[in-house]
Amino acid sequence: TAASERWQWSVHVGNRQLRQFLAVPVAVQNSPTHPGGVIDLSRHAAGLQLSGGDQIELNDRGWRWRLRHDRQDEQRRGYENFLGDSLGLRGALRRDERNQASVSDGMVEGWWRRGDWLWRAGVRATELRARSRDRYINGSNPDDSGHSDETAVLPVLAVAWQSTAHSQWQLSAGSGLDSPTLAERAYSPSGGGFNPDLRSTRHQQVELAWRWQASASLQLEAAAFALRSSDELAVVESSGGRTVFDNLGDGHRRGLELAASGEVGVAQWRLAATWLDARLRDGGLDQRLPGVATRWFGMQWQRPVGHDSTVGMDYFASAAVPVDLGSNERASGFGRFDLWWLRRAIFGSPIELGLRVDNVFDRRHAASVIVAERNGRYYEPAAGREWALSLGWRW
Repeated sequence: TAASERWQWSVHVGNRQLRQFLAVPVAVQNSPTHPGGVIDLSRHAAGLQLSGGDQIELNDRGWRWRLRHDRQDEQRRGYENFLGDSLGLRGALRRDERNQASVSDGMVEGWWRRGDWLWRAGVRATELRARSRDRYINGSNPDDSGHSDETAVLPVLAVAWQSTAHSQWQLSAGSGLDSPTLAERAYSPSGGGFNPDLRSTRHQQVELAWRWQASASLQLEAAAFALRSSDELAVVESSGGRTVFDNLGDGHRRGLELAASGEVGVAQWRLAATWLDARLRDGGLDQRLPGVATRWFGMQWQRPVGHDSTVGMDYFASAAVPVDLGSNERASGFGRFDLWWLRRAIFGSPIELGLRVDNVFDRRHAASVIVAERNGRYYEPAAGREWALSLGWRW
């Protein structure tokens, strides 16, 4: 009905400036195609989105639509990180590019509810464009200008069944794509600049989900999924603060996600667990995707203490993480505890006081990994035990 129709629009703009000095030796920068040890980046982004149609909460059948356009303009320069014999200074220009990426897409979705069943179908048409204009060209540094254009039509179908008053099942299947960003296109495997040959990863996914909620004291959720992709985007080299991406073949993922939450007396708790088998298959290659853990677990518990205070505990654990294709190197699995306390309305004021202890048992582990780091420096260590005192103002 007309009363249930809703039109919405949104606009966003953003700007980012970055100047980064990298510890790249002078000898390495002597290569005529090296972009230098200083990254000077200026990025502007803007977008517009329009949407309208019926509200699914108020209509047993209906449809809605969305139109979107996003654009990003980037000026990327590189300089040597030395002047004469002095290091750590911005030197001669080694790279100068004007890059642009845009996405335009339209989506339409329809649904039909009958009894305990809800059927939904939708389709999205998208156009992706990337452009680069190289302004640093000489006899030893070739023109890295290039462009990439892609289009896709991506359907999705889902059905939900309210099996009982407290339980719901949902089955969905669809197609999607992950397009390379300007940052992922910044360096090519050949050693040059902008990489116009990167293609979007296209995938097909099917998922079965179940949700059960007896009351506020207990809620359970589970989902099983499988995904198959082509032209999988992956890191092939990382060195000196620069990361090179390429399309490596077909990806296969299957996984299981579990979540639970509830209350025990005045205390609240949450649990979440994930199992994920993510593999890359290309010809005779069949290996786990680097940077992805096969198992992850998280838990949170909190309870009020007195009238204005809350105490809580967080725990999360991760299995080992592979760091490179064709290597047995991996970051070891770990588990860590965090404790926290929050006091509200101190002396009746809007002031909040908080205290946190992260990594209570001072566990040593890798906070993140640098995939395919050329020199084998894959691991970025996490901080040890940390104490934090915070002061906030709520109004």
